[in-house]
Amino acid sequence: MVAPLVSLRCMFGLDDQPLDEKSRIVVLALGSASVGVAVDGVSEVLRVAKSCVDAMPALLAKEGDLSDIAEICRLDDGKRLVSIITVRNLFDHSAIKEALTTVSEIKQGGGPESAEIEEDQDDDEQVVVFHLDKEEFGVPIHSVQEIVRVPDQLIHVPKAPPFVEGVINLRGSVLPVIDLRLRLGLPRVERSDRQRIMVFLIAEVRTGFIVDQVTEVLKIPKSVIEPSPRLSKQQGRILSRMANMEKQKRMVQLLEPAYLVEGEELETLATVSA
Repeated sequence: MVAPLVSLRCMFGLDDQPLDEKSRIVVLALGSASVGVAVDGVSEVLRVAKSCVDAMPALLAKEGDLSDIAEICRLDDGKRLVSIITVRNLFDHSAIKEALTTVSEIKQGGGPESAEIEEDQDDDEQVVVFHLDKEEFGVPIHSVQEIVRVPDQLIHVPKAPPFVEGVINLRGSVLPVIDLRLRLGLPRVERSDRQRIMVFLIAEVRTGFIVDQVTEVLKIPKSVIEPSPRLSKQQGRILSRMANMEKQKRMVQLLEPAYLVEGEELETLATVSA
């Protein structure tokens, strides 16, 4: 898929700056149109209650490109405000319209070869990539409920299973949290600002797993995905596939969250989150 890339800084009239290792590209889609938006960084993925979202004050909403921001989300009892960008309004921005027009012209002039390339690129698998130690792992994007910061302290529940690091209050619900490093037999590390909790739904039980860092959402061609070496029965279920991207000199181990907690452990976990 060929998509234009625009800078959100420039669109919002902010000072331009070169992309660096923290920069990310967020792909937005509206109907059949897609566009990549370059941002300074991506910190977390959140689901918020509708009661925490307010309309942008009418006076501000009328001011130029502020129409792209239609709502304000109140977090942490109003101590933290997050501007919500409306994708439909963003696609009305002149910069994106010009970029989409340019790409459309390129496609029309590309002939059958460009159509064949686009068809091949649609045969991808979209995964969320994260780090544990020095290795890259990925999970199917549809398996990720949300991604949140690790709080300063986890609440330790008496008689909780030993594999449960603690629990957190996630918008009124108790979320059990597991250190994915320990789950996969890696050594424990000290908490850091880069760590995140990835939330999965495992057999109807919402469970958080601490990872070292979430880096990107990546489209991986299915042609480079192959079975992982089978070293044990458990490993064969949890990490059964690997993306071997030779051109990028990069290997991403693909993890299946459904097998991270099973059997009696899953039943016990359900009682913790109840």
